[in-house]
Amino acid sequence: MAKMRKVYLPKWMTWFSLAVIVPMWAWITYQSLFVGSGESDVGVAGWVAATVVLLVFAVVMILMGMRKLPAYLLEIEEDDE
Repeated sequence: MAKMRKVYLPKWMTWFSLAVIVPMWAWITYQSLFVGSGESDVGVAGWVAATVVLLVFAVVMILMGMRKLPAYLLEIEEDDE
């Protein structure tokens, strides 16, 4: 009989990933909305797409850190002897 085990991320990894995501989003926002050439290169549609991707990633990391969403599912085989 196999036993399923859920493995979660440590809380420090969640906070570390958010500490990377927030400045990255701020830099993308600054480059795409406030710099003259950024608006023509990326545009508002590209900024919205990048914001959605970063937001989804942040929500997944928060859920993994709060132990609501497992990072891994391990199937452990039990030997009957």
